[in-house]
Amino acid sequence: MTGASDESAVNAWLALDRLHCLVTSAVSDALAVRDSVCTEELTLLQLLREAADGRMRMSELADAARTTNSRATRLVDRLEFRGHVVREACGDDRRVVFACLAAEGRRALAEIDSALAPVIHEAFASAAARRWAADLTTTP
Repeated sequence: MTGASDESAVNAWLALDRLHCLVTSAVSDALAVRDSVCTEELTLLQLLREAADGRMRMSELADAARTTNSRATRLVDRLEFRGHVVREACGDDRRVVFACLAAEGRRALAEIDSALAPVIHEAFASAAARRWAADLTTTP
């Protein structure tokens, strides 16, 4: 059975997707200008910051970031090279490796947060974003 409710649900999803793309693009552009981390690396850093002790198993980090283990490994390699992340072996199981947010990573996140806040506010304040947000709020 299809109807207005189905069409509204699809339209809400499209509005949400467009809004996500608009903000992600603005964030990506701002990060590129700053010669900073990419959005995928930023996602990993944010996940580590949110983790209880600032660390996650590599496999859990990949799952949380909705990426593959090999992609997460490459991203962590780049973050580790910059000093944002360190790897730690698990004492109980040598096969397990943790990615841990380093002090430099916390400092970088603080700077990135400050730089991105106005970019994100501006993206959400745009006419397109307001229109798509309105589409979301009118969905039954």
